[in-house]
Amino acid sequence: MADYIQADVWMAQVRAFLVTRNGYQMVMVKEAKDEIWLLNPNHPVYPVVRITKRSVDEDYFLKDRNNQIHNAVLGIFKLNGKRLELHCVNEPLASQTDRNDIANVYPLCNLPDFVNSCYPGLDGVVHNEERIAEAIVKLDKELEIFRIEEYRRQRKKRADMAKENRKFPVVSAIVMGICVAVFIVECLLSKSLEIDIPTIVLTGGYYKAFLVGLNEWWRFLTAGFVHGSIFHLISNMMALFYTGRIVEKVYGKLDFFYILIGSVLVGNLFVFVGDGNIVACGLSGGLYGVMGATFVLYAQSGLLQQKSVRSQIWSIVFINMMISMMPDVSWLAHLGGLIAGVFLSMILSKEEKMKPWRKHCLIALLALCAALGYLIPQRMKLDEIYAGTDMQVQSLARKAGMGWYAEHVNHIYTYYEK
Repeated sequence: MADYIQADVWMAQVRAFLVTRNGYQMVMVKEAKDEIWLLNPNHPVYPVVRITKRSVDEDYFLKDRNNQIHNAVLGIFKLNGKRLELHCVNEPLASQTDRNDIANVYPLCNLPDFVNSCYPGLDGVVHNEERIAEAIVKLDKELEIFRIEEYRRQRKKRADMAKENRKFPVVSAIVMGICVAVFIVECLLSKSLEIDIPTIVLTGGYYKAFLVGLNEWWRFLTAGFVHGSIFHLISNMMALFYTGRIVEKVYGKLDFFYILIGSVLVGNLFVFVGDGNIVACGLSGGLYGVMGATFVLYAQSGLLQQKSVRSQIWSIVFINMMISMMPDVSWLAHLGGLIAGVFLSMILSKEEKMKPWRKHCLIALLALCAALGYLIPQRMKLDEIYAGTDMQVQSLARKAGMGWYAEHVNHIYTYYEK
């Protein structure tokens, strides 16, 4: 059996603490001697920790070699981050108050604040052992048992996730079914896969004139289920299928419903206060809200720490910004839906780490609603009147056997006169 010293025990104690309580994993480094390398890709400050029994002075000549290993380890996961150096040496470190990436660890030491803030309780873990070799063997066995149990937990978690993934996304499916059913009605009315404006209005699309002139405020909601073409419908349904089912499984059916519908409403409210008398339709506002919820999931899971994930998100944001700038696309609906989705998903999150944000997001959402409530009365006036469109809607309603609605539309002309 190798000859051990107390510093070997301290290294084993620190390693056990970081692995079992802080989510680190050991990294096998070739020709590593008197040192232990640990990795936690999700740690916000130190994804890499190196434990050694060499002093800082002895370690000075290994600086380049250590940096190479550090970069190689991070490169595997495409990460950026700092490395914490923990030296198990029984002496104060004169420079540790000047640097925030190096500290000496030994029994009854006073660890610097930057270490205590990241790893509370570490200072109480390190202690001397009379039987050094037996203590190290015991720590190794305990760590091995922990690894086995952790493997079983992760395997069970993966099995549970797979089972969860097989569950049918009920809310997403219902919304998709409604959108398809409404589109079939639109096709029957317009006799084409390219839906005309009167059909969009008659089937519930957003039309400011009817909102303010006929008090049809329900259009803020129903506009989300109306689509203007087969391509519009398919693209939105594909987005809902791929992103909606993920958010629905994480948040649950009811909370997902709140996020989706709340984003549709806020998106259309943005259109009301920011645009003139236009016709609009589509689930895009709700889908941008779901996308915002997906970003929140990335943040709370720690995936944003990975460079590849951040690059993917920036690509998604850029592509959707380009889409929002295209003709006949309402960037206001997209923006409103995205903001609402982020706020609602933060408020409804069950993650403990998101708890400090919930109150702030609730206040921000209430402030947004108050601002919209103030602006809506200011934007009730129509900048343009489209009497021809109104008459076409009436004519279509009569052909569809909805004479009662055609008569109801007559009130819009009285509103125009006022």
